Amino acid sequence: PCVEEGMRKAAACIVDDPAMQQKVDFVTGGTVPVTLAPLGADSLFFVDDAQGRAALRQRLKLPEGIPLFVSPRAFCDLYGHDVIVEGFAALAKRRDALLLLKTFIPSSWTPAIDKQSQAVNTGEDDAQRQYLRTVQKIATRAGVWNKIRFCGSLSLEDLRNLYGIANALINMPTRDGFPVTFAEAAACGAEVVTRWHPAYAVP
Repeated sequence: PCVEEGMRKAAACIVDDPAMQQKVDFVTGGTVPVTLAPLGADSLFFVDDAQGRAALRQRLKLPEGIPLFVSPRAFCDLYGHDVIVEGFAALAKRRDALLLLKTFIPSSWTPAIDKQSQAVNTGEDDAQRQYLRTVQKIATRAGVWNKIRFCGSLSLEDLRNLYGIANALINMPTRDGFPVTFAEAAACGAEVVTRWHPAYAVP
């Protein structure tokens, strides 16, 4: 009911799936203009930038020759970082590897990367802080906390280059629409390990 009421009061609605146009028309009685904006990747993601990849690797202190797995979705329980860390731990027991989690918070959140699992979170989001503790406990118990790295917001160029140096992008949300991450990964030729959701079948 809340979604329907919100849609009826909207000045316009942007959708990324043709089927959604009909749904919006049905809910609003055709009173709200609908624009179809198909998902896609900026052409920047198709550019090969070996120098940029090397510079990013150095800046994020990611050594060559060690497999790198990246979770590019926002750091919260919806995106299943606890599940990702558990899976990574099973892999990291068999071979050396690194896991990089994007926080999407460039300056307010700086988890320490150390064996004592001490983290600093100066943000105000208690839920995110608690979720970090949960992920830390899982990683510490599994002995892989020192193999986890964090980074904040990245420029589009750096995001592309991160996809370029990753062995795989890991995507494990509990629910999801079709993420632009998939289109960007395809443009970069990046592998994706994912949980499946019905929305992924549409494109």
